[in-house]
Formats: sequence, C-alpha cells, structure tokens
Amino acid sequence: MQIAHIIAAIDLGKTRCRLAVIDPDGRRSYADAGSPGLATADGVDTALAAILPLLAQAGPIDALSVGVAGAWSVPDAARDLAERLAASTEVPVAVASDVVTAHAGALGGAPGTLLIAGTGAAALGADAAGVRL
Repeated sequence: MQIAHIIAAIDLGKTRCRLAVIDPDGRRSYADAGSPGLATADGVDTALAAILPLLAQAGPIDALSVGVAGAWSVPDAARDLAERLAASTEVPVAVASDVVTAHAGALGGAPGTLLIAGTGAAALGADAAGVRL
C-alpha cells in the first residue's frame, strides 16, 4: 500500500519524546527529552518545548497525532496543546492520552487491558461494556 501523505505521530512521555514520521519513502524517527505532563502548571508550554524541535527536524507533515502523559485528566490542556500545535504546524492535530494511543497501538482496537509502567503508570481496559481507567 502506497502512502500518499506525510503522517507524524508523537509519544510524549515524562522521560522521553519520540516522533515517528511515515511518508512515501518509509519511516523516520526522532527522539529527545520528554515533558513532566500536561497536568503540571506549565504542562502545555513544556509539551510544546519537547515537541516543536522534533517537528522542526522532521520537515513538512500533513497530519499530526500526539499521545501525551496526563491528557486524560486535563482535557482543557489537551485541547490547548492541539490548538497551539495546529496553529504552529498548519495541519490537523489530534491529542489523546498516552494510555489511549498505547492501547490502540498494542491492541489495534480489540478488547483488552494495557498497563503503562515507566516514569509514571497508567492502565486502560476496554471491552463491549466500555472503557475503564
């Protein structure tokens, strides 16, 4: 399957920020320091400080998705981050909790439970009855 657009995905954790770019030529990866999380007092600013330099290295993109620690507990900050990234990149941006993006990546939408254990910890279970944190 040929990829027609340049898609960027960011995993922003408290220790590390990773960016993967998928384009017609394949996949490129970039990484640097993470951010304390969106729930901190300056969470959006520190998230931007971690993300924007990686995006600058990557070059033009057509869409961006971000999984970020703390997004579930502070939806207003997640929305602010999405809006500020969209303004900076001029592309559509989706921001979700890192546990949501990890669950989707690990289980591909299937029912199951995911546990993230790193600098912080989070769990998410999903089945026919719904989603539980």
